[in-house]
Amino acid sequence: MVDNVDVIMKRAFSGRAVLLPLCKEIENMLKFSNILTCKPVGVYPIVGSSINNNNIKIYTDLNDLSQADFIIAGYLEKISRCLNRDFLETILNIALKQNKHVFSFDDINIPRYSALLTRAKEQNLIFYTPQIYPTQDMIYNKSIDRIKWKRNIMIAGTGSNQGKFTVFLKICEELRRRNILFKSMGSEHHAYFFGVDSVFPYGKSNSIKASVQKWPSYLQYELSRIYEKEAILLSVSQAGVIQYAITKDVSKVQSVCSSSFIFGINPESVILVINPHIDKKKYIHDTITYLKIIHNVKVVCLTFSDRVIGTKENRLLTMADINNFKHDLELEYGLSTFCIGNNDDIASIVDKIMM
Repeated sequence: MVDNVDVIMKRAFSGRAVLLPLCKEIENMLKFSNILTCKPVGVYPIVGSSINNNNIKIYTDLNDLSQADFIIAGYLEKISRCLNRDFLETILNIALKQNKHVFSFDDINIPRYSALLTRAKEQNLIFYTPQIYPTQDMIYNKSIDRIKWKRNIMIAGTGSNQGKFTVFLKICEELRRRNILFKSMGSEHHAYFFGVDSVFPYGKSNSIKASVQKWPSYLQYELSRIYEKEAILLSVSQAGVIQYAITKDVSKVQSVCSSSFIFGINPESVILVINPHIDKKKYIHDTITYLKIIHNVKVVCLTFSDRVIGTKENRLLTMADINNFKHDLELEYGLSTFCIGNNDDIASIVDKIMM
């Protein structure tokens, strides 16, 4: 069973929104607010942060949410640990008091919040985290043929927080600009607010209520649902393709989930997002090899952020930095390399995947 998410989104989450906290997912929503299905009217950073957006109100508290219809609560687990209190519970109580709907990235459907969910229902409010419960019919439907897309392109990466979703959104924009027919599949909770055709939210807060072994069959079912003849499929995965380090707890190995997602989407080509500041050469080579051998997928190009990521240094790259990275990476891996922050580079990526 899959939530009737389209109905829920239109009913409760298409108006004016206050967003919190100021994490990378919320920053993405603000950066691409022109293509959101809701209207951000304010941000509550929770901890001291600043944003470069004069059209957005910065809330120092949530005592007055009269300008908003609902709250978008990003991932709050880390902040809750730092503040030593359940901040999502705080937000839900505020929403009840001020009669606001809540869309939560963290799972809201757990016993801890059951009383709050009951009160929300009594007040005709929607407290919502999308959930996917693949049924037997979805997983074992033998009538589903393996469909053939005009192009089947996935954006994958060597790790988290590298700009995969940004690349995804920018390529979507470029495809629209060129009037190219395409279907899109996101893998993060905030993808629901970008009008994508399907979302499989298995990222930081996994909303897939089935074992990873069953994901590929369900994904084939879902792709058959959104399929359109002569369309390109553009998808984006989570975290890294292979693991940086081995852990005894397999449930925490995000690369296992990413591999299952890739098996289900079955892309023909991958745009690989890397972090040249921290990724070792061997790790990038191993990722490319893994995609080729295990998934029979060709990496068509590399991309990297226009910011320094994963180090104490926090700055934009200079043009000289970008050109040096491009030269060195193309020489090392024999692949065309592009910068996420350059719109001409995004256009070149689309040229490449359409060849």
